[in-house]
Amino acid sequence: MKRIIVFEDDEKLGGAIKDFLEQYNCQPILVPTGKDGLELVKKGNPDLILMDLLMPGIHGFELCKIIKEDEETKHIPVIVMSAVYNPSIVGMELKDSGANEFIKKPFDFSVLLEMIESFIYITLE
Repeated sequence: MKRIIVFEDDEKLGGAIKDFLEQYNCQPILVPTGKDGLELVKKGNPDLILMDLLMPGIHGFELCKIIKEDEETKHIPVIVMSAVYNPSIVGMELKDSGANEFIKKPFDFSVLLEMIESFIYITLE
């Protein structure tokens, strides 16, 4: 079972992502703020991180940078997501933060699945 930490402060979207990932034999762990999840990333050894950019406490790109600069966690793929989208800014920030991929909200779950599968192997239960 693949462990995926989902940083998402919107309960409705977080629940939808959780339900979706559970269909693919994943163990999604929902985290509403970046600060709450940093320790979990270090201890939980997730296979992938799905991260909203605009969260309370710490911006997603900043949190991603912390994760990618840490020797223990830098190998974990990070997909960032946001409804606020400026291609030139996101492109620069994506590179600077070390994030692996970006998906614009609202997104089609089949597109999210393809992105996730480009990093980890998951299957329907």
